[in-house]
Amino acid sequence: MAKNAWDILETAHEGASVESETICEFYAKLHDLSNQAFAFGEKYSNTKLVRKVLRSLLERFLIKITAIEEAKNLEQLVIDEILDSLQTFEKIDCKFSSFHI
Repeated sequence: MAKNAWDILETAHEGASVESETICEFYAKLHDLSNQAFAFGEKYSNTKLVRKVLRSLLERFLIKITAIEEAKNLEQLVIDEILDSLQTFEKIDCKFSSFHI
């Protein structure tokens, strides 16, 4: 039942991501989903949340996702570490995106 609830909640938020969405906004949605699933009796491990984050990110993060998956042990990666890393990448990416030659 709890997995069913998570799937329903996840589907309800699917497609809500837009290219302009920040990592903080994305994580707020994920956090809400996690809390709602917990309310239905499902508790997600840190590893499962990390994997969900990596699977759900926008295409602009593909390079960073690949680097994280290759360099880190996902079983030991803490969700806060991945968010910090993604926020740093996002800031750098924004600086380079706004730089025009």
